[in-house]
Amino acid sequence: MPLIVLWLAVLLAGLSCSRSRVTAPAPPTILNEAQQNQFQYYFFEGTTAKLIGKWEQAEQFFGRAYALDPHSAVTAYEIARMSLQRGDGPKAQRLAQKAVQLDPLNPWYLQFLAQVYQNNGLPKEAAEAWTRLIAMDNEHSLEALENLANLHIQNKSYNAAMDCADAIEQKLGPQPEILDQKKNIWLLLGKKEKAIKEIQRLVSLYPNELGHRLGLVQTFSEQGEYHKALSLLQEALPLTENPNRARLLLASAELYDALGQTQKSEEAFEEALKGGVLSTEEILQGVFRSLERVGDSSAIKEEKLRRVLEFYPNAPMVHALLGEALIRQGKPREALGPYCKALELTGDPLPYIVWQQYLSALLDLGIMDTLEIKSRIALERHPGQALNYFFLGIALSQNDKKIEAIEFLQSGLGYTTEDETDLRLQMHILLGDLYHQQQNHLLSDKNYRDALKIQPSNALVLNNYAYYLGLRNQELDRALMMSQQALEIEPDNASYLDTYAWVLYTMGRYADALEPMTKALRLSPENATMLDHYGDILYRNNQTEAAKAQWGKALQIDEGNLDIQSKLRSGLPARP
Repeated sequence: MPLIVLWLAVLLAGLSCSRSRVTAPAPPTILNEAQQNQFQYYFFEGTTAKLIGKWEQAEQFFGRAYALDPHSAVTAYEIARMSLQRGDGPKAQRLAQKAVQLDPLNPWYLQFLAQVYQNNGLPKEAAEAWTRLIAMDNEHSLEALENLANLHIQNKSYNAAMDCADAIEQKLGPQPEILDQKKNIWLLLGKKEKAIKEIQRLVSLYPNELGHRLGLVQTFSEQGEYHKALSLLQEALPLTENPNRARLLLASAELYDALGQTQKSEEAFEEALKGGVLSTEEILQGVFRSLERVGDSSAIKEEKLRRVLEFYPNAPMVHALLGEALIRQGKPREALGPYCKALELTGDPLPYIVWQQYLSALLDLGIMDTLEIKSRIALERHPGQALNYFFLGIALSQNDKKIEAIEFLQSGLGYTTEDETDLRLQMHILLGDLYHQQQNHLLSDKNYRDALKIQPSNALVLNNYAYYLGLRNQELDRALMMSQQALEIEPDNASYLDTYAWVLYTMGRYADALEPMTKALRLSPENATMLDHYGDILYRNNQTEAAKAQWGKALQIDEGNLDIQSKLRSGLPARP
C-alpha cells in the first residue's frame, strides 16, 4: 500500500475506538445434492455476469443462490456489492452486516461493511468496523488504519489523527509522507511552531531533497518570517544546479521583494532567467512580480519584457505583455509584432483578451485586410466570443463585403451576454448603417430602435437615425426631435448640426436651417457633404449665387460628383 495514504492511519495501540463483540458464525445451511448443484449453478452464473459487467443480471443470480442458502456469507457479500453499485445503501448495509455475521474473520467482508457504513453516513459504526479490521493485524490493517484516520479528519478529531500519525511513524519510521502530513495536522490544530519542527525534521533527514527545504521556505514565508526563509534558500543555492537553482533564485526574488529589497530582487530574477530552464508558469510568476515592482511605467515594463524574451523567445504570454506595454505607450503599430508572435506560438492557450487587444490595435490602425483575416482565425478558435463577430463585421463592411458583414453581425448578436450591452449597442448601430446602405429601411430602422432601447440618450444613434429619416423624408417630426436631443448632448458637433439643418430643410423650414448649417461649417469648413447641403439651403432661400459658390467648394473637394455638377449647371428643381 502506498505510504502516502498511511499518514492518517492509526495503530491499534492508543486507539479510543470502541470494539464490538464478535458474533459467533451462524451454523451452515444443509443442502441436499440437487440444491447444492443448483446453488453452484446460480453462483457461477452470477459471477460470470458480474465479470462481463451485467450487474443487474448478476444480482438476480446471486439472489437465487442466496434464497437457497441464506447462510452463504460470500453470496450475501456479492449481493451487497451489487446493491451498493446501483445505489441501494440500506440493502447493501443489511447484507454486508449479514456477511460479517456469517464470517466475522473475513477481512474483505469487514472492510466492505466499513465502507458501506461511511457511504451511508454512519461514522461511528464505520469506526468500529475499521477498528475490528485493525485488530486482525493482517495485510488489511494498514489500509483500515488509514480509513479510520480519514474518519477522524472528517469529524475534525485532529488530536486522534495525530495519534494515528505518531503510531504510523513508530511502526514505519520517519517517512517523508508521514512527517509532511503531521505538519498538516499540526496546522489544522493551529500549532504552527510544531508544524515547522516537522518540516525541519524532514530537511534534516533528507538534506538533498529540495522539495522539503522549499516546503519549509513556504511555511516561513506564510508566517512572515522572510529572513529565515531567505537564509534557507541561500544555504541551498551553492549546492543546487539548474533547473532547481533557477527556481531557488526565483523564490529568492520574491522574498527580497517582500523584504523591500527591490534591487536584490531584480538581480535574483535576472540571474534566474539565465539558462532558459524555467517553465512557462514559473516565468510568468517571476514576470508578474517584476512588473508589479515597476508600477505604471510602461516604458520600463517594455524594457524588462524584452530582457525576458532574450532568454525565453518562445514565451507567448511575455510577447502579449510586451504588446500591451507598447499599446499603453501609444505605439499600436509596434505592438502588432509581439501580439502576432504571441498568437502564432504553440503552447498553453492564451486568454482571449490577447486576441481582443490585437484585433483592437488593427482596427485603430485601420488595417482592414489583416483585421478580416485575423478575425476569421479568432472566430475559428473562439467561436463563442461575440466580439470576434463585431471585429469581422467591421472589417467586412470596410472591405465592401456588406452582405457578409450583415450575416456575421446578426450571428454575433446571438452570442452577446447580459454584460455586453455596449457591444450589442455597437452591433445594432453598425447593422443600422449597413441595412441603410442596402436600402433595407425596415431593418435599418429596427436596429436603430433596438439601439435606442439599450441606450436612449446615445447621441450618435439619435443623430444617425434622424439623418436617415430625413434623407427618406419620413417621420420628420420624430427625426427633428431626435436631432434636437443629440444636439442637447453635444451642441458643438458639426455632424449633428448638419443633420438638424438637413431635417429642417426637408421639412421646408429653409430659413430655420441656415443658422445650424452655418455653425456646422464653421466647425468643419472642408466637409464636402456639408458644403453641398449648405448650397441647397441657400438656394431654397433664394441666394442662388451664394449657393453656387458653396457647391463649387464642395466639388473641389469631391471631384467628379455628378449630382453637384448638375446643380451648378441647372440649380435645384422647382419646389413641389
